[in-house]
Amino acid sequence: MQSAASPEPGSPIETAQRCYARGDHPCVIHALEGRGRTPSEMQLLIDTYDAMGNQPRRLATMERFIRMFPSDPRTPLYEQILAQHTWYRGR
Repeated sequence: MQSAASPEPGSPIETAQRCYARGDHPCVIHALEGRGRTPSEMQLLIDTYDAMGNQPRRLATMERFIRMFPSDPRTPLYEQILAQHTWYRGR
């Protein structure tokens, strides 16, 4: 099994999807964190943080998604999720 230390060829989303399929969450983060530029890339990063139970990073990535893609159909859901986490808004 390759990990984040073993880069794979392909676009960031292709690499991240392969990593996610095999359950290699650190590899997904390595492929996309700071590089996510599309709604699909950001969605996969959000899903990965969720699978890892990393709520603060999941919420922070949702917040970035909302700023980057205000008209995306997922934005209202992310706004609702963030609004439910009042502790997050106070940071």
